[in-house]
Amino acid sequence: MHVRAIVLCGGEGERWNNYLGVQKHHVPNDDKPLLWTTVDHLRSGGVADIVVAGRGNAYKIEGTQFLHVPKDDCTRPVEKFNSSRQLWAGDGSTVLLFGDVSYSCAAMDAVLETHPGTINFVGRLTASRITGCRSPEIFAVSFDHTAHSLLDAALGEIAKADTAQPTGWQLYRILADRAALNGLGSGLRLKFTHIDDLTEDFDYPEDYTRWVAHRAAGDVVNVQRADQIRRKTEKRKWQKRAQLALVAGFASGAMIAAFLLG
Repeated sequence: MHVRAIVLCGGEGERWNNYLGVQKHHVPNDDKPLLWTTVDHLRSGGVADIVVAGRGNAYKIEGTQFLHVPKDDCTRPVEKFNSSRQLWAGDGSTVLLFGDVSYSCAAMDAVLETHPGTINFVGRLTASRITGCRSPEIFAVSFDHTAHSLLDAALGEIAKADTAQPTGWQLYRILADRAALNGLGSGLRLKFTHIDDLTEDFDYPEDYTRWVAHRAAGDVVNVQRADQIRRKTEKRKWQKRAQLALVAGFASGAMIAAFLLG
């Protein structure tokens, strides 16, 4: 199935407050800006049709389509979803990702696992045991053209409500309520894929600094585990060699003894 990935970067970023002198979509991640890492993940996952929705030349990446999102078009969170509405795939699947999220390989695999008739939210249903973030998060959502009308209606409902609740969660709750009453229609089904690893959303500077610290600690732990595994492997190797030497020595001794006694 053809997949169009749209990376949403149209928010105002007021909570980020230009921390580190960059927009949150461009904080360092794997020695490159976060947005570039996300695009690399998508390409590694086999996605060639990639759209970046943002403002300015910093959001123009070679080999991707650029959608300019005027600042006045994203004054409310729901408008971040709607900013790319005209580019949702009419054939195949659309994947909406957030440009301020650092995706692990496992999370990206979950995001790109699309199925006809399935609206799949990828996120975290609880506080994170890995990053220390205390809140649930939604990292991405995928769907095909059969869900467009349903999503349009739900987003329209959210726009009218005009609440401060995160749009992703409002959208999921509306769809979950309808799914509970068999009201999705058109053979659609709703899915939530729970991810709790180093995947994280950066709304505030402290989100990023906490993530960097936890990632560094995780790297140290991984190095220590790898070293422990290496040492155990070497120890087993030498134990086997010693055992073989002992057996060989015993056999040789037995043969010499037999020769002398014979």
